[in-house]
Amino acid sequence: LSLYESNSPSAKNLIHTLRDIGYSLETAIADIVDNSISANASEINIYINFNFDNSYIAIIDNGTGMNEDSLKNAMKIGSCDPINVRSTNDLGRFGLGLKTASFSQARKLTVATKENNNTYARCWDLDYISKTEEWQLEILNNKLNKISELHKLSQNGTLVLWEKLDKLIETNHKRKTEDIFWEKIDSAREYLGLVFHRYLTGETGLRKISININDDPITPFNPFEGAGKHFPEEQIGNIKIQAYQLPHHSKVSTEQYKRLEGR
Repeated sequence: LSLYESNSPSAKNLIHTLRDIGYSLETAIADIVDNSISANASEINIYINFNFDNSYIAIIDNGTGMNEDSLKNAMKIGSCDPINVRSTNDLGRFGLGLKTASFSQARKLTVATKENNNTYARCWDLDYISKTEEWQLEILNNKLNKISELHKLSQNGTLVLWEKLDKLIETNHKRKTEDIFWEKIDSAREYLGLVFHRYLTGETGLRKISININDDPITPFNPFEGAGKHFPEEQIGNIKIQAYQLPHHSKVSTEQYKRLEGR
């Protein structure tokens, strides 16, 4: 006869462990954009407001949106079974990306979604979890007017709102907090332009999307565009590889070389 007892992990300790998985700001935003692409979005708008402790980042797409049950499941830690077969355009795997990416940058995650003009919203507040030691997800359906940027959602789509940006707001520094903040945003802009350049240009076989930060379009950056010699494509198993040789610095302008070089 086997005996069992409940031994659930500490909500407070686990949530802070999840915060340190290793995301940077740019990879965290890219993870949210992945979700938007999987939801068939064609337009992703990122709104960023700096106001010290009241700063926020809102990522809004015009994808398919979710019903209330789907939203509740999407907010669950480990919402997907990695063993399940996924569709070819599904960029997620473990059902952790939305939560861990968000928690890596913010202590408060709100997700509001609209499907056929019906709006639902849920919120994880890590301060509340730490205080109560319980996985209590706040229902915000009756507080929609308090969610920043919600009015910019179209008939269908999803808003991911990051607040309490403790990992981004650096106050113990000789330089101005605001300058450091916007430098991080600029780095994220460049990163998104590189990682999603095939979607931004509408490469054959991919749905074209636009990504804007505070209504300013992100410029796609193909690191091999304008590159010199390209080598024959090779294949190892199911992986195709093609190498490119960047031009010598004497063959291009200093500005072009720095752009090709990247960060």
